[in-house]
Amino acid sequence: MAIMKGEGMRGLFRGVASPTLTVGLMSAVLFQSFESSKRLLSDAKRSYYGVSDNPQCTLCDLAISGAIAGTVSCLITSPTELFKIMVQQNTSIESATMRQEWLEGARLLKQYGFMRGVYRGLNMTIYRDAPAFAIYFPLYEVIINQYDPYRATQLVPFVGGGLAGMVSWAAVYPMDHIKTLYQLRQYKYGEWPLFKAIMYHLQREGGVRSIYKGLGATLLRCTPQHAVVFVCYEEVKKFLNQEIPVDQDLLEIKIPTYKSSSSSSSSSPSSSETVGSSPSSKSMDFASV
Repeated sequence: MAIMKGEGMRGLFRGVASPTLTVGLMSAVLFQSFESSKRLLSDAKRSYYGVSDNPQCTLCDLAISGAIAGTVSCLITSPTELFKIMVQQNTSIESATMRQEWLEGARLLKQYGFMRGVYRGLNMTIYRDAPAFAIYFPLYEVIINQYDPYRATQLVPFVGGGLAGMVSWAAVYPMDHIKTLYQLRQYKYGEWPLFKAIMYHLQREGGVRSIYKGLGATLLRCTPQHAVVFVCYEEVKKFLNQEIPVDQDLLEIKIPTYKSSSSSSSSSPSSSETVGSSPSSKSMDFASV
């Protein structure tokens, strides 16, 4: 309400430009990295055990693949979230524009460089996303294989994706809170060793409960978001994996063949010498290939 009174509706959308522009790319990188990691693990297991068929993915395989995918996606997530929180920290109405987010990114790059500026807090983002997606993907697969193993409906992926997103975010929310403060350089984060900075933060804020502030709002946002993400994920997989129907008539080629019919031995000599007849006649037939 305070934001609405001070800035109006534009204030509610402060910092939304960078996540909106990169969410599609981030999701594509995340799911492609997950599928590629699963395939690599499967190939490694097949080679190690000397089997011809791909071994079935275990929960451990899914967790490892999820952690790898989460780590790779941080290359997009980390700067995107940094620009967002830098703009959200600014209380002016101007901060609600896309231009302001680009200016924040350019300022960070010019003042601190690439790794210390644009990718500030990359390590903290990995600490959050690697375990989050190590929970996210296995939990979804357990739900979908239990209640809809043939992927025949959209309801189970919707519910399963929502639950997977809710549980994974609840598990790593404290690290998300710490990551945000780290990127903003508050409570000595980035200056002191991480553990010492966390202890100082908890002491100043009043204990462990402080790092769970805003969890309810985050779950309200992420649950429907991930529900829709997994429905789209399943539908796109179905579309990409479906076989293109082939018209069998196009594969049938008519090739003429010839059958020879010889006159029988019982035929009279005169009949074989009849005008217009021949000792052997050829009849043409067609065979389909």
